[in-house]
Amino acid sequence: MTNIVTPSAGLYLCSRTSAHYPQPCEEAYRVLVMQVDRRSYDDPKKIPANRGTEGDWYTKGTNHRVENGQICRDRCLREEWAVYLPDMAALQAFVDKYGRCVLVRDDNGFCTIEIYDTYRE
Repeated sequence: MTNIVTPSAGLYLCSRTSAHYPQPCEEAYRVLVMQVDRRSYDDPKKIPANRGTEGDWYTKGTNHRVENGQICRDRCLREEWAVYLPDMAALQAFVDKYGRCVLVRDDNGFCTIEIYDTYRE
């Protein structure tokens, strides 16, 4: 596992409600994902904690930028489980096999699928 993945059609980060660390399903494989720190400001000087200065925003992370009016920086790589479901038929087959699933788009733009196999709040 050497490549960092980016959001793309058919790629779902995958987890199971009842267990976060073991492989969530037999189709899952490990990927590296960049953790992006996003703030709802377009300039670090506008962050109340920085009190009109840039603070340490630029001393931590890499690739500092503005996306959709939000300041962003890459913080670290993390390992995730992923599945590749190329089309709606594959997604339907996955849900038929594993039962209740929760689909969401996360803050980094990835589609995620959680196999909802136990209660949680």
